[in-house]
This record gives sequence, C-alpha cells and structure tokens, in this order.
Amino acid sequence: MSKPYHHGELRNALIAAGTAALEETGNADISLRETARRAGVSPTATYRHFASKETLLATIAGNGFVDLGQRFAEAEDGLAGFGRAYIGFARDRPAMFQLMFGGAYSIGTLSEGEQKVGHNAYGVLIDAVAKHAELPPDDPKVLRRAVRVWSLVHGYAMLLLDDRLPDAAQSDAFLTEMLSQN
Repeated sequence: MSKPYHHGELRNALIAAGTAALEETGNADISLRETARRAGVSPTATYRHFASKETLLATIAGNGFVDLGQRFAEAEDGLAGFGRAYIGFARDRPAMFQLMFGGAYSIGTLSEGEQKVGHNAYGVLIDAVAKHAELPPDDPKVLRRAVRVWSLVHGYAMLLLDDRLPDAAQSDAFLTEMLSQN
C-alpha cells in the first residue's frame, strides 16, 4: 500500500505560490486552483489552510504589511523617511501594494497577528507625525495630521504607480518638500 503524499510546508508553499502569482500577473485575480498547481498539490489541498481565496489574499497582504513595517524600521526618522519608505515599497512591489490597500479582502479576514502588524505600521506614522509636530502621540491633532500625511503619501504613490505625475514631481526632493509642509 502506498503512503499518501504529505506536503510538510503546504501553508507556506501556498503563500509563496500565491505571492508569486500576484507579482507575476500584477493583480489579485489569482485562483486557489492556480495557486495549488504552482505549489504542486491538488486544488482541494488548499482548503486545509485557506477557507477561500479571500483568506489566502489576506494572508499574502499580511506578509506585505510585515515587509512594509520592515521598510519603516530601516527608514530614517521623520515624515520624509516614512514617505520614502512607503513610496519605495509601492514602486518596488506595486501588485502587493494594490492588494494591501485595495478591496480584494476584508480587514476582518486578517488574523490577529496580521492586524497587529498593520497597526504597528500605522503606529510608525503616528510617531513620526507626533515627533514632527512636537506633540504627544495621543493628541487629537496628531491623528488629523497623520491621516492627512497618509492620504498625501498614499495618493502620491497611487499617482506614481498609474504614471500620472509630471516628471518634475517624481523626485525625493519634491516629496520631502511636500511632507515638510504638513
């Protein structure tokens, strides 16, 4: 009698296959069937770890937030460092960026750990704004400024990815000047 095939790292293999498919195709329209094929397992094997395509995409997005958080950790302090890290991530991993901030999954689909990583990344912004404004992080003005900065940087990243910015607006110096006015 033959032993059934067992994939010891199936969850990680599916995440890696889904991430590769995302980055190759440039969009989140990946199927569990294709992900299973890439991982070398049957389509039904995916359901041992992911109840749906949405849960797989949420996990992949969660990993993206880990990567973005790492960029923030390595960035220089301040709003300009936050902005460059955020936009650098969007430039380097546009499909991941679109997945993380698009509507392919609901926030509630993220695990508690993945949600915490996202909150930690947001905390970097709050800390940068508080330091820049010389206010305590819990001051209501910090939240308003943080949302304004995030909106500015996120909008800038989206315009950049969609090739909608004039050449003169695509430099680090331009971004730094925009952020210094917040």
